[in-house]
Amino acid sequence: MSAGKQKPKLNWYESDSPALIVVMLIVFFPLGLWSMWRYAKWPNKTKGIVTGAVVAIALVAGVASPDEETQEAAQPSPVPAKTITFAEQLETPVGPLPLVKYSGDSCLYAKATTAHTGYYGMDKLKDELKSKYNVTCVFWEE
Repeated sequence: MSAGKQKPKLNWYESDSPALIVVMLIVFFPLGLWSMWRYAKWPNKTKGIVTGAVVAIALVAGVASPDEETQEAAQPSPVPAKTITFAEQLETPVGPLPLVKYSGDSCLYAKATTAHTGYYGMDKLKDELKSKYNVTCVFWEE
């Protein structure tokens, strides 16, 4: 055995193996390019072509986006504004009860207070409003 220079042990990414460099170019993109330029024994022309191809692929992937129609279709359409059919205040023994009905909607919207629901009872108040205004449902906030 000679006591001359020993080849230093290289890290796994410091290999000049073409197969490992190609794998690193695909899997560990930036490290693969650096390893190719640093350790591969390939001609500079080959390294330049590979670098250009990788940069072109990265640019195409970064620039490529769905066309505007696809983007618009992916966004939820705005809710059309509702047109009020009527808005009134129903006078009750516990104070006015604001009511709103929108066109094309079979529900009535009321701003009932705790006093309203306590005086009439929630179910009774809903039933009376349904029959009086010919609606199928009543929504309110307290």
